Amino acid sequence: MRIARAERQGTSTIPVGNLTPRRDLTDVRDVVRAYRLLALHGAGGEVYNVCSGSDRSIESLAEDLIAQARIPMTLVPDSDLQRPVDIPVLRGDNTKLRTATGWSPEIPISQSLSDLLASCRALVESQN
Repeated sequence: MRIARAERQGTSTIPVGNLTPRRDLTDVRDVVRAYRLLALHGAGGEVYNVCSGSDRSIESLAEDLIAQARIPMTLVPDSDLQRPVDIPVLRGDNTKLRTATGWSPEIPISQSLSDLLASCRALVESQN
C-alpha cells in the first residue's frame, strides 16, 4: 500500500522496518487450492502445513516491489517500524501436504507481488 500511495503522491521514499527476516510466503490462491485438496483428500484430525517450503528475505520482496514502482523509489529505515523481537527465519515443510494431495505452489511470488501492487493501486485510486 505504501508504494501505491507514494506513486499517487509522487513520494520517492518508502519507510521500512527490519528487512533481514526471511519468510515462507504462499499466494492465497495456492492456499485456497491446498485447502480444497485437503477437504477432498486430507485425513481428518491431521495437521498439514500449507506453505511453499522456501523462504525469502523481506528485503528481496521489498526490492522486487520497488522495482515495479512507476516512479523511482528507495527504501528508508524507520525506527518506528522496528519490532522489538523478529524471528530470523520462518519456513515451513509441506511434505505431508504434497504426499496427501499432490499439491505444490503454482503461482510464483513475482506474480503474487505484481497482483498485490495492482490491487493496492486500484484501492488507492478508489479512495481519491
